[in-house]
Amino acid sequence: YFRENVPEPVLQYIETPMLIVAATDDPLAFPIPREAIRRNPKLLLAETDGGGHLGWAGWTPASMGATMAGPSWADSMAARFLDFHLHRSRSRARLKARL
Repeated sequence: YFRENVPEPVLQYIETPMLIVAATDDPLAFPIPREAIRRNPKLLLAETDGGGHLGWAGWTPASMGATMAGPSWADSMAARFLDFHLHRSRSRARLKARL
């Protein structure tokens, strides 16, 4: 599964801004293709030392498994990224309309 779904070969073709969230201690996201990400200016890597696999989710152990304890760091990071690009896109459209 992982060999057939390696993202590195297609990263160069991405033309829409993309946020890639990863943790260095995530056993399922290794290795992170940092060089391929750096080569495409549309990609932004937000990498943390910790987080594991879904470790930013604000989970806390509970007797019946994990429960959501607070806001997800990854979700708020993605929301800020999308908000930035939405406002940037609208500003460009207004500027174009004036020309």
